[in-house]
Formats: sequence, C-alpha cells, structure tokens
Amino acid sequence: MKLLPDSLRIFVINRALEFSGLLIAILSIFVFTSIISYSPFDPNINNLNSSEVRNLAGLIGANISNILLQMFGYFSLLICPVLFSWSYKIFFTKAEEIYLLSKKISDYLSADLSGLKSNGLESPNIYFSGDIVQQSSSLSKEIIKLQQTTILEKKYAHALTLHWLTYRLLQNCKRLEKCDSSGKDFMPVLMKEVKKFKKLYSNWILTL
Repeated sequence: MKLLPDSLRIFVINRALEFSGLLIAILSIFVFTSIISYSPFDPNINNLNSSEVRNLAGLIGANISNILLQMFGYFSLLICPVLFSWSYKIFFTKAEEIYLLSKKISDYLSADLSGLKSNGLESPNIYFSGDIVQQSSSLSKEIIKLQQTTILEKKYAHALTLHWLTYRLLQNCKRLEKCDSSGKDFMPVLMKEVKKFKKLYSNWILTL
C-alpha cells in the first residue's frame, strides 16, 4: 500500500534532492576550508588547550580537520571533489528539469500565440515563448562547459553566462505572464523552478 500518491512522492523526492544539493555544496566548502586552514596548535578533542583558534572554519573546523587528517592524511582533500561532483549532478539535473518544463509550456503558448491578431499582426510574445526554450536549453550546456574547462578565467566566463541566462529567463517569464494565452498560468511554476536554480547556482559557484 502506497503511503503517498505518486505525484506527491515525486514532489517530496525532488525537494529533498534540491535541499541536499544546497547542503552538500555548503558542506564541501566547509570541509575544504577546514582542511586547508588546519593548524596543529588549534584546540580540538585530541589537543585540549586555551589557545586561539586559527582554523578559518572555527572550532568545529579545527576538530573536523584534525579527525580527517589523522585518519586519512591529506588524502582527506579527495572528499571535497566527491562532494563537489554530487552537488554538480543535482545542479545539472535542475537545469534539465527547467528545460523540459520550458519546452512544454512553450509548445502550449505557441498554439495560442501563433495566429494573427485582429489587426493582422502576430503577437510579439511568440518570440518570448521561443526564448525561454533557447535560454533554458543553454543552462545545461554552460554547466558542462564550465565543468570541463580547467582555465579559471573561462570558468568564470561560463559562470557569468549562467547568471545572465537565469536573469533573462526570469525576465521573459514575467513578460509571458501577461500574454493572451491560458498558458500564462504555468509561468509562476517555471519562475519558481528558475529561482530554485538561481539559489543552487549561488551555492555551487562557491565550489569553483
């Protein structure tokens, strides 16, 4: 017997993945900061003293780095790429979800907006419905390019492009909220997902 309907179960799973993506990104930054700023003179569970904490992650970071370095040495730094790749997967998945949602909404809008208006002109919103598909499809492509390059300047260039695409996508969603189509009712749903992506981006970009 199912405790939750399929739609609600999928919703809960997706929200859990988004939350875990944020948490993992923050955790990976915290662990990395703890290890690289480790000091053997910091107070920790193996070295109780009253000296000032030098670890950039505070007392908790001093204890975490001490435990990890004692157990694995500087191989502990390998934990960070694992956490980074996990958060990347969640970030990339969200971009793909936005593309699929944009495509469905655009197809719905196009059916209403493709005809000519009473004055014989086409609706300008028909172009915005195409823009949301183009921009959302570019999100995952830019993420891949950013992840593949090893040149820091190029990484930040792709990061800026992602920021710009997210901004333009939100602006076009706002325009389409006012279009003459019942499909505009779906725009708040898309905007909500784009804002979630923007939040994931803000945390993931710190791991570069």
